[in-house]
Amino acid sequence: MSAIGGPSGGEFWITWKLATILRMTDAHLDAKEVRLRAELDELSARREMRTRRLAPIEHALQRAAEDDPDFAKRFAAHLAAFQARVGNDSKRSVRPPATVPSAAEAIIDYICSPDRREAVLGDLQSGFTRITAKRGEKAARRWYWWQTTRTAAAFGMQMISRLVLLRTLLGKLGL
Repeated sequence: MSAIGGPSGGEFWITWKLATILRMTDAHLDAKEVRLRAELDELSARREMRTRRLAPIEHALQRAAEDDPDFAKRFAAHLAAFQARVGNDSKRSVRPPATVPSAAEAIIDYICSPDRREAVLGDLQSGFTRITAKRGEKAARRWYWWQTTRTAAAFGMQMISRLVLLRTLLGKLGL
């Protein structure tokens, strides 16, 4: 407290910084909600489009099965042959699933508080998976490292703020 009775410059700065962090967190959550709603709308549109594309095919298959009783048997045989041919294709390369950078994950594990660690790692993992599907593993790894850097900076600022607050409190107590 200052001599006038209001907060001192350090206390005011800490209060202002915490309020700024809370506003940024609220804005981040709002933006994330908007992105998730947009993704949900996109997935719903894709499902609807797929349903519209498949409806005429299903209808044609039903008519063919009604007209020709052996159609179902022939179709099942063709389908089995196709699956066998695709399943035995040795030229297809199967890539292992992309994994998040373990060093970045260790940094997050060290920096984050235990109550937030799982949520942060889960958000990063889902973003990594989404970006891997859209732009590839290399872009996803770059994104993951960038997010790790941002997260480490944010949690670092929180640690510094807590230390300053603790120092101020100990100074007021005369310790």
